[in-house]
Amino acid sequence: MMTPSLGSRRAVEGLPSRAAPRSGGPGPVPAEDEELQMGKKGDGGTSAKLVTAVATAGGVFVLRKVMAAAWTKITGKEPPTDLAKPEVTLAEVLIWAVATGVIVEAAKFAIVRGTMRKSIAGADAEAS
Repeated sequence: MMTPSLGSRRAVEGLPSRAAPRSGGPGPVPAEDEELQMGKKGDGGTSAKLVTAVATAGGVFVLRKVMAAAWTKITGKEPPTDLAKPEVTLAEVLIWAVATGVIVEAAKFAIVRGTMRKSIAGADAEAS
């Protein structure tokens, strides 16, 4: 038979526990002299993230269209995106999945790194 711990006995008996009371807010409260970076104007963080998101979405969209055209030209069939079609084989699905996964993720990596370099270079130029 398991015996309840001291903390659970105190909670059951209505006694206060030894745990420190919570302050009510998540995380530490910043000091008065501490500058918060989130709302600082001109830091370029928000605009850089927006440019990265738009460039990634546009680049991936165009890349998938190019890959679909290349697949159609090479195989003579449409890419196997509709798995309910009976003429789609497992080999085609696996090849398409690996090819698109590797190429799209590599392109996303290159786009994010490229936009990060530009935003960092722009921030360094503004700082000096």
